[in-house]
Amino acid sequence: MKSRAALFNEIESMIKSLHSYDCPAIVSWALTAGNASYFDWIDQETQKSA
Repeated sequence: MKSRAALFNEIESMIKSLHSYDCPAIVSWALTAGNASYFDWIDQETQKSA
């Protein structure tokens, strides 16, 4: 799953509520460099709809 750091807690809660494992592997790591247009795409795709 690709998302923004600001959404981690919300995503973590959703996964925990839906996943069948007692302890699902939910991890995050910071990206320090990458394709700017790809990062722009992630930002656009993770905005809440009006």
